[in-house]
Amino acid sequence: PRRRIHHLQRPESAAYQRGQTPAIGDALAPFGQQPAAHMGDHTKTIQILPSAEPPLQVSMAGTEFICGGTSDGSVIATPSDGCGGYSYQWNTGGTDASISGLTGGYYEVVVTDACGCTRSAAFTVNQPE
Repeated sequence: PRRRIHHLQRPESAAYQRGQTPAIGDALAPFGQQPAAHMGDHTKTIQILPSAEPPLQVSMAGTEFICGGTSDGSVIATPSDGCGGYSYQWNTGGTDASISGLTGGYYEVVVTDACGCTRSAAFTVNQPE
């Protein structure tokens, strides 16, 4: 008989033959969950349930207005909830929680948590022409 692993959040499956061990450790790691095995008709199904973590959120703060053509603006992204372990990717190429030395413009960040969930947020620094 064939066995299948089913992921509830990520609809993928992997089949393996009797005697083989599925690599479920990697699949379970992002969720922090134990598998629930269901027996039925010579098939074992392992369901990986998503964690009850609140969804990733990102709030933005920064310099709202710059005068005189200076490059002294800054923006900071503050993530909350999700799985922690945040990483950042700004449209400027920056990878820290904040960016500085900015002129007027539109700044966007994509924050990724340890579970692989992403959330984007943006902030506009205004500067008169």
